Amino acid sequence: MLESLRSAYLKTAESESIRIVTLGSANVRMRCSSPELLNHLGPSLARLALPAIPEQPPDFTVHLWSGPEYSPIPASLREEFSRHPDKATVINHAGLHIQFNPQGCIYSVVDCEAREAFYHVEDSGRLPDYEVCTPLRMIFNWICTTLGLLFVHAAAIGNCGRGALIVGQSGAGKSTTALTCFTRGLEMVGDDYVALENGDEIVAHTIFGACKLTSHGLDRLPQLRPSQIETNRTGDKHVVIPSDDVGTFATSLRIIAIVRPTVVHAERSTFEKSSRISMLTEFAGSTILQMPGTGKAMLNSLSATCRRLPAYRLKLSDDADEIARSIGDFLATLEGAHG
Repeated sequence: MLESLRSAYLKTAESESIRIVTLGSANVRMRCSSPELLNHLGPSLARLALPAIPEQPPDFTVHLWSGPEYSPIPASLREEFSRHPDKATVINHAGLHIQFNPQGCIYSVVDCEAREAFYHVEDSGRLPDYEVCTPLRMIFNWICTTLGLLFVHAAAIGNCGRGALIVGQSGAGKSTTALTCFTRGLEMVGDDYVALENGDEIVAHTIFGACKLTSHGLDRLPQLRPSQIETNRTGDKHVVIPSDDVGTFATSLRIIAIVRPTVVHAERSTFEKSSRISMLTEFAGSTILQMPGTGKAMLNSLSATCRRLPAYRLKLSDDADEIARSIGDFLATLEGAHG
């Protein structure tokens, strides 16, 4: 199958662009033969791009192209995918992973053993908003797995190189909380997905430079409106690519806590200790739901991560400045308590 995928890509490769993006300490080569597709997907990955191609070979290679005439998927699989027109279909077999997303007609294929991936969309102009905001999620998930990282559904914010994972189901307030802090002086690694390294220290690494907000969230953070980009919406979501004058993107943060925000409209924000089990249940549930096929291995890895970190519930006030100040003070106090 890999040979047919490479052949399909090479038929379009006369005008290819090559970018190298970093993922933790690894380099991923992005070979894209469709300028329009790169225009849509590239901005969210721009913060990871190296200014020049290094001499050493990449740790992983991804081929990207668009156009209906060079579909890489065999007819038998296309027929299988057509049986589920309203939802993404995923096939995981050993180290080979295939996904078809009917929203945008997107095919993603990853061969972990060969360290090679393929991404094809029939019409780059039909990409849904979440694909522009957080592109190639399935591919990045298996790249992370191959490289010993965890692709997790969480935000990460902090100060002076140390920070917290902000977790919760979609709609729980991760993005709004992270971006509230980001626009008020704290550092942010990501608002929805990060790559987690569980080594001597637990470190969150940036993957995407774009963020998603509901209309209500954007009303609360009007300074992000100039950074909004037009996309094909799949709901009340707005994609923003914050400029450097709005806040500070960090490439990585040392994680010292896990925090679950809850909107309670309190006069001031407060932190309460939470059980690691309940935090793991929500954290793992949202991550595994977003990444079918990760299952037991992801649960074991996240369990090991949660055992090493204190867990807190954060009851949020309605004051954006107070929220950012409280989280900054909390991180400073926690760091001091643990040395």
